[in-house]
Amino acid sequence: LENRKIASNLEEYQKDREELCEIRIKEAKKNITPNWTKENVKLVVKELKKKKSRDPHGYSNEIIQAGGEDLQTAILKLMNNIKMQQIFPQCLEPCNITSLFKNKGSRRNLNFYRGIFRVSVFRNILDRLIFNDEYKNIDKNTVD
Repeated sequence: LENRKIASNLEEYQKDREELCEIRIKEAKKNITPNWTKENVKLVVKELKKKKSRDPHGYSNEIIQAGGEDLQTAILKLMNNIKMQQIFPQCLEPCNITSLFKNKGSRRNLNFYRGIFRVSVFRNILDRLIFNDEYKNIDKNTVD
């Protein structure tokens, strides 16, 4: 996925867009939101689905749910640290992808398959924490 060579008449436009993006990132880093609380983490951990496959690291949702207060405190510290530093840890990037046949059409045609993505349990927790914070915004801006 390389960038294609840009036309010479658009190079200035591309440079302006990149500068604008850098300015927006700098401004966004100044936007500090309050840390998540234990209640936020408890709610997200409680809502994890049961009987799902293990993540790429071998953890299941049930292990996290059975972990207790100490594990939830550690998760809270980890998630708040990620939020404060605004750096996505590389250990949360692995994802298992499985293709499942939809039971219609030819098995030789990939259009009749769907992908199942299994991300890390901790990435799932981070995603849900962010979603819960931003739900009101998302809901307000969604057109019915």
